[in-house]
Amino acid sequence: MHAVFVAVYAASAVVLALHGLHVAYLSLRALRAAPPSFPPVPDDDLPPITVQLPLFNEAAVVERLLAAVAAFDYPRFDVQVLDDSTDETTALVADAVARLRAEGLAVEHLRRDTRDGFKAGALAHGLERSDAPLVAVFDADFVPSPDLLRRLAAPLVADERLAFAQARWTHRNAGSSGLTRVQAAALDAHFATEQHGRWATGLVFTFNGTAGLWRRSALDAAGGWRGDTLTEDLDLSVRTYLGGGRGVFLDDVTAPADLPADVHALRAQQRRWARGNAEVARLLLVPMLRSSLPGRVKVFAALHLLAPMAFVAAFGLLLAYAPAALTGGLPRWAQAVAMMGVAGAMVQHTVALRRRDGRWLLGPLRTLGVAAGMTALVPACAVAVAEAFGPRRGVFERTAKSAARRRYRTPRPARIVALETATLAYVAVGFGAMLVAGAWSWLPFQALLVASLGALAVGNVRSEEKPASPVFPSQGDRTLPVLRLASPRRRTLVGDLPPS
Repeated sequence: MHAVFVAVYAASAVVLALHGLHVAYLSLRALRAAPPSFPPVPDDDLPPITVQLPLFNEAAVVERLLAAVAAFDYPRFDVQVLDDSTDETTALVADAVARLRAEGLAVEHLRRDTRDGFKAGALAHGLERSDAPLVAVFDADFVPSPDLLRRLAAPLVADERLAFAQARWTHRNAGSSGLTRVQAAALDAHFATEQHGRWATGLVFTFNGTAGLWRRSALDAAGGWRGDTLTEDLDLSVRTYLGGGRGVFLDDVTAPADLPADVHALRAQQRRWARGNAEVARLLLVPMLRSSLPGRVKVFAALHLLAPMAFVAAFGLLLAYAPAALTGGLPRWAQAVAMMGVAGAMVQHTVALRRRDGRWLLGPLRTLGVAAGMTALVPACAVAVAEAFGPRRGVFERTAKSAARRRYRTPRPARIVALETATLAYVAVGFGAMLVAGAWSWLPFQALLVASLGALAVGNVRSEEKPASPVFPSQGDRTLPVLRLASPRRRTLVGDLPPS
């Protein structure tokens, strides 16, 4: 049995090492690449934009979102509120739209009979009623700044070859808890190294689903929005590159948003991303490898699409570590391979800190914190990846962010929680066995596993506690004047919209 455990550990370590080397390469390339710069565009040269706001039960934040969008300092844009809600969000949107239309904003409230295609279906439905050459997308938890449309439009005006422009996410509630701090660190590293690195080196760079602007002709040429996967943004991005399009990552253009504030919401989000990414790999990996793209681009695109396999590998390593260590130890070469993955993560977080605020010496500590926080999600995400290759289609689960967590609660996935509890018991038994055997050199990693999964178990319990009575809408999150146009002096409406 020792050989079996070592084989599982070694195979898992190889996958994680490839992932670590991949992100380390992107990080080092990102470190040397300056963000793109584009000159401001005169108002007369700015093309019309349709702003799409896909919603599903967002009563706690929808007024904040509409206030921010109404304040856009852009000469010609219209707004589509793509409302698939089943609660009072619809009534709030109807009232808000009526007031904003009276103040001169071209805004339309669109409803569908079904939620076919989820977010992708809503976006496609809205495009049927728009002929604007540029299309922006903002999720409900974002609070875009007044100048964001101008800054997103500048590269698409300057370079007609660009299909889309993506802004960098920032986090309004990053410091509210340990959970949000871990998420913020992981996302900051993703944008500072992976997204910036892919753009800087001419690799397949992907739209993040929100806080971005698309050229309508490029979107249509790629086949439009499709609901075949749970990550419609990655799906569209890959199809765009297969058709010869490309995007630009605007590292110095930011869009603030809320992070999930409880473990059930975070788990649902990470499972959706993991499964959706794997679904895109299942559909588009072979077409990507058969395409006419350069070989180097294909290799890195494959690594990108197969990134969710790191969850499966991490789960295998987690299960094999203690038995292998206790039945004969792990070969040094296998440990060295595993450390390559750790080293890659350290490079990523060191570069991310260096690019953001110069505190690069904290890179190893940041890596440990993110690893401790995200390791607990490995069992759930590994299952999500496996489900992507099964016969059943995924179901989109909304992610309640901080401003909405008292109003909406993400359902507790009993099956997944049971798996996490069993995994915690498993690693705890392994930790105890190591103590009894005096296997001191193997204890630190096992202790990390116990601590991470134990913290998740505590979070599961706390998330089940009855939340305090909600203040609705949340006054603490209403940082903008609600439903008032910030610049009534200007507005050239894009067409005459019918009454909602």
